[in-house]
Formats: sequence, C-alpha cells, structure tokens
Amino acid sequence: MQPQPASERVEVVVSSPAGAMVTVEVVDLSGRVVGQLWQGVVEGTSRRVEADCSQFASGVYRCVLRSGRYRVSAPLVIVR
Repeated sequence: MQPQPASERVEVVVSSPAGAMVTVEVVDLSGRVVGQLWQGVVEGTSRRVEADCSQFASGVYRCVLRSGRYRVSAPLVIVR
C-alpha cells in the first residue's frame, strides 16, 4: 500500500487466486468498518487498485482485505 502516510489517494495491490471476489475495507482501531476502498473480482493473481481515501479523518486505520474465509490487514495512516 502506498503512499504511507496517505492523504487523498492510496494504491493497494490486491493478490488473490484468479476469479476470487475480494473486498478491501478501512477499519478504525476499535474494529469498526468506516469505509470500503474496493470490491471486485481479481482477474489474474493480482490487481492494482487506486482508491479515494479523502473521506477519512486523519488517523491510524487498518486496511483489511477479505476473500472468502481469508483476511489480511495492513496499517493505513491518513494525514491532512
């Protein structure tokens, strides 16, 4: 995920088996989903997604990728 910290846009590389439905969400530190960056089917083994993060307040979040029973997360820092 880049850039870090982010302000307006963030690029996420989504890796998953071909044909998998994937959701990328932003979760605050209390575990509440505050937004969705992307949802779709991964056509190959990976896909670059550029997402708008301007609606999130400054702070530290988790970017969570969900696909079926799998879940991966990474820190996401937003600055204004």
